[in-house]
Amino acid sequence: MRRVLFALVASILATSAQAAADAPWKIVGHIALPDGGWDYVSYDPDTKRIYLARPDGVLAVDIATRAVTPRLTEGSRMHGVAPVPGTGIAVATNGGDDTALVFETATGKKLAQIPTGKKPDAVLYDPATKLVAVMNNGNGEITLIDPQQKISAGTIAVGGALEFAALDDAGKLWVNVEDKAELVAVDLKTKRVLSTTKLPNCEEPTGLAFAAAEHRLVSVCKNGRAVVTDSRTGKVRADIAIGKRPDAAIYDAKRHEVLVPCGEGVLSVISFADPERPRTIATVPTQQGARTGTLADDGRLYLPTAKFTPDPAGGRPKPVPGSTELLVLAR
Repeated sequence: MRRVLFALVASILATSAQAAADAPWKIVGHIALPDGGWDYVSYDPDTKRIYLARPDGVLAVDIATRAVTPRLTEGSRMHGVAPVPGTGIAVATNGGDDTALVFETATGKKLAQIPTGKKPDAVLYDPATKLVAVMNNGNGEITLIDPQQKISAGTIAVGGALEFAALDDAGKLWVNVEDKAELVAVDLKTKRVLSTTKLPNCEEPTGLAFAAAEHRLVSVCKNGRAVVTDSRTGKVRADIAIGKRPDAAIYDAKRHEVLVPCGEGVLSVISFADPERPRTIATVPTQQGARTGTLADDGRLYLPTAKFTPDPAGGRPKPVPGSTELLVLAR
């Protein structure tokens, strides 16, 4: 009897654990933010803070206390922030004056302002080369920055409107080219373009994730498609339906999933349980406009958004005053 009871309890516990692991994402919290626009979101594990690039600077949110620092450092039409691990500094892109700003993450103190190409957008730190790579949307160049020396370390001509990028652990970078619907591979060590892959059935690729364990890259497209490419060969391996108007793709290494926040108000979850047959396994309701975000080491997903009203003139919808926030999602 005891053995039967033990087996029954063990079965229930195992089932409960599996159910928890498979539970869909859901909204579990809201963090109010000051009104204003935003672009890319990044997470700094050293400070346990989220950085949100905004038109007038960088906003920071402490994920433990939910304390908001509205303007950690000032800027002009900022687009992205790349923390440099173990240094207490970060690099942010200034679209207003075509520069990259190096600042202290603790205080926001400006340390240097370095010229970039036109319309600097996405920005990432590469541990292999210890360089920061800036994607210039306006002239198709990648500007490399040495964050320790606080100087430019060269440029790489790619061509086209560069969007988000992804890195491996050996100095190889991939970047989406929005106006050409291409994925370009670049060697940051030799500063040269390695290959170009056309992304079929993809309009304006923006977000990009590298599923490292599966050797797969996921480019997400405005028209509600995710194109999956083999990182080793550059061959397209899948074309998957997702929500429309995504602006980010986030790899969840723990679950072997790519999370895609979409502007139409859903989170598309792509499973790589079978790397040869990736598929969308969940479409989670979020909120209109929640199209970018970051996954923190507390296991939660943070998506900036606001409530919007239609523009009577037919232009972009306008955010409702007092409605800007971070959605907090968990499983």
